Formats: sequence, C-alpha cells, structure tokens
Amino acid sequence: MFSAAERERIVLTAYDAGCRHFDTAPAYGDGLCEAEAGRILTGRRHSVRLATKFGIPASDLGGRSIPLYFLGKISRKIFSSSYGREYGLRDFSPKAAIHSVDQSLKRLRTDYIDYLFFHEPRHADDLQAALEALEVLERLKREGKIRRFGLSARTSILLEAIRGGGPAMEAVQFELSDESRELLNRLHSPLVVSCFGIIRHLTAGAPGTRLDFGSVITWFRTNYPGVMPLFASNRPSEIERLGKVLSQPKGHTS
Repeated sequence: MFSAAERERIVLTAYDAGCRHFDTAPAYGDGLCEAEAGRILTGRRHSVRLATKFGIPASDLGGRSIPLYFLGKISRKIFSSSYGREYGLRDFSPKAAIHSVDQSLKRLRTDYIDYLFFHEPRHADDLQAALEALEVLERLKREGKIRRFGLSARTSILLEAIRGGGPAMEAVQFELSDESRELLNRLHSPLVVSCFGIIRHLTAGAPGTRLDFGSVITWFRTNYPGVMPLFASNRPSEIERLGKVLSQPKGHTS
C-alpha cells in the first residue's frame, strides 16, 4: 500500500479496535512493515506487544525509502525472473540474528522486542541452525533487546522439531493445518502460542470464499482454546469488524 496515510489508518484502526499484538518481520516489505509500525505506534509502545522475526534475508530498502522500495518492487516483478525467490533463502546464523535484531529495533523505534521468532525454518538443516543460534538469543535476552524467542513455522516443521529434540522455545507460532491439534497436544511446557493462516486453511479448496468473522472466531476458540489467532487485513472496515468480534466473550460472537 503506497499511501502513508492509508497505512496509518489501517494500523490505528486495529489499535482502536483493541488489537494490541502486532506481528511483523524484516522480510515484510524489506523493512517497510517494521518501519511503519514503529512510526505509527510511537507513543503507544508500552500498550502494545511487538513481534518480529529473523532468518529470511531481506534488504532494508522499505525501511529507508518507501518510493524506491515500491519502484524496485515493480521493476523486479516485471523484469526479474528471480522475483520472490528470496523467500526460499534462510540464514539463522548467530551473526544474522544479531544484525537483524539491531536493525529491527531501529525500524520499530524501540529498545526491546517482545517476541522474536525464527522465520519459517523449512527442514532439519534449518532447525539445526536454529539450535546453534540459541546462545546468542539468550545473550540478547540478557541485554534486554528481546523478551522472548520462539519458532514461527508450518505445523509439520514444528512437529519435526519436537520429535527431533529441536530448540527449546518460549513461544510458538504455527500455520494452521490438519496436524495442528497433534502439535498442541505435544506442547507441554508453558508457551505463548499463536496461529496464522486461519482463513487460508478454512477456505482451502474454495478460493475466494468470504467467511463471517464471528463464525471463524467461534470455531477457532472452540478448537484451539488458549491460542492467539493472527489475522492480516488492509481493509479498515474489516479490521473494525474483527476487533468487535474478538472483544466479545466466548460464545457471544455475532
């Protein structure tokens, strides 16, 4: 979304609707998402939770020059055969973690990150790299730069991490799938658990289907109690509707 005013309207609509957890990543818009969250939420930092990630290499162009970022994005989409392939790369090294956290802190205009996630490890090699980065994440916690760290991944990868003795986490963010119930049954230690990809999962096989938020939230709360649902939208009216539904007690959605 090119308009700064419209981006501000979306974030503040979410805030006014009661949303206090904002999930972002350097890879979302090459730093644009973090930079705009930091700018728009200035003065509200202590009333919100900020989650970000590291591991998918990204430039910081979106955080430095928004017009150049959009120009570059359009150019790559038209002329580059490798457009989008950056999401197929991962770097979970300790050096990457330190650099990413420092840059995220600057873009978010804060001195601490509430939740830092490994950004979608894809296989056993990525999980091993995550293990090797734990020491530096513990150091970043001691320095006060991050409050908690965890894994954000497909359910199948998180199950693989549990079965293979993967990194000990304080937070888990999973993509909803048919295996997600098994995952929750295997999470024993106290964790902050959140879920993304809810609408995509529920409309699989029926693209373009529009679901009623009340029904979605009722279904999710019934099947995944205690799990925080994550939603993304660029429509203020939709965000307001979602905020009203989420603010209602269980069993009283409309």
